[in-house]
Amino acid sequence: MLKQFNPNDVDYGSWIERERQAFIEARIKNPYFLYSLSTSIGFLVVTALYTKLWIDHRRAMWITAEMMADVYNQDAYSRRVAQQAIEKYNTHIEHCNRVIEAAEHGGVSPGPGPEVEKLRSELMRIAEERDTATRERDIAREDLRKKSEILAEMSVRLEALASKPA
Repeated sequence: MLKQFNPNDVDYGSWIERERQAFIEARIKNPYFLYSLSTSIGFLVVTALYTKLWIDHRRAMWITAEMMADVYNQDAYSRRVAQQAIEKYNTHIEHCNRVIEAAEHGGVSPGPGPEVEKLRSELMRIAEERDTATRERDIAREDLRKKSEILAEMSVRLEALASKPA
């Protein structure tokens, strides 16, 4: 029955051993083979290290670029806010200078600007709202006082009825 698997009766164990010995003699004991193997392994290690360093450098460059963009955006924002503050200050100083010059020359001082009028109308509207709220609060307090008096009177009546004999 085993003849069907190995019809020529070949000893595979001894054949593998012969081939292994031939490989050792031809390759491993050969100094050029060991040199080329170590050189190849060294080249692969150096390539892996270079790749890792390259990837790390790219990451560092991305992070640096993001930080530079943040710094640039903050600088642009700061400049914009500073320019607005300077313009507001210059406008105010110009207005003050015109008023001072008009007062020195006996001229009519310029009247309140549209901004002041707008603020005054807003103040008047808010004062009216406050007065309305105050009136409503006083009315609500008076209603509450009346209801408290009615409740107290009803409590007295209920106690009087409860204390009477049936």
